[in-house]
Amino acid sequence: MPSYPTVESGPLHGAAYLYDNAVAAIALVGCGERDQACRIGAAILWAIDNDRTWHDGRLRNAYAAGVVANGSAKLPGWWDAAAFGLLAIRTGDSRWRDMATAAEHFVDTMWDPACACFAAGTAEDGVTHNPTLALDAQVWTLTALPEAAKEFASAIATAERRMSVDKGFSYGEDRDGVWTEGTGQMALLLELLGRTGEAKSLVAVIESQRSPDGGFYATSVRGLSTGFMLDTDPAKPRLYFRLPHLGAASWAALAERGFNPFTATKGLP
Repeated sequence: MPSYPTVESGPLHGAAYLYDNAVAAIALVGCGERDQACRIGAAILWAIDNDRTWHDGRLRNAYAAGVVANGSAKLPGWWDAAAFGLLAIRTGDSRWRDMATAAEHFVDTMWDPACACFAAGTAEDGVTHNPTLALDAQVWTLTALPEAAKEFASAIATAERRMSVDKGFSYGEDRDGVWTEGTGQMALLLELLGRTGEAKSLVAVIESQRSPDGGFYATSVRGLSTGFMLDTDPAKPRLYFRLPHLGAASWAALAERGFNPFTATKGLP
């Protein structure tokens, strides 16, 4: 599925980002639309088997949207302990459990008690914490890892203090507009924590970002800063644009349903 369905030209046109499609598939499961979710899952599995270069199970960051055809997968990382853990259970292969343990250890090392926040990865040395504060780094950890919502609860307060804007949440500390996707992530976390009133208030903010086609804009402003620069051009900032976005719509659905993508249930791990 295209990540930005209304874009008619440029680098985002026809781009189906793996992350957006993965969260869309999970949201469809949460909404009871398993057949539609399976279509996306089948396309992803097809892409694994039909990469033009790699044949070791790796996936690309993005593919060309549209009907899957013959030949190689056309082009235009995430990790989570819940995914590795489920693979270990489904396959019986203990290597996935080892990967889950390593991933959880990495997340633990990203915690900064002085900031009461999680770093968004490391510098190129693999050790130095990235100083940029990112909302999803706070929310996903608490949503995905057992007991993390209790142990690192102060990360929520940090996000509320340093990233809240216009009754929703921005991507980072610039707070120059609402990030719809991240606001949905926080709404879901608060719902899972029983903070229903706060969650509903965030859902109302998300609803205010409806696009005419029934989807959701990625952000409330023309260009939302992330604090990161483009890998392809380090002189230019990485931005979210006010375009209908598959990822935003998917997290809106997950928040509305109270469905945790890391556990495939309506609860915390």
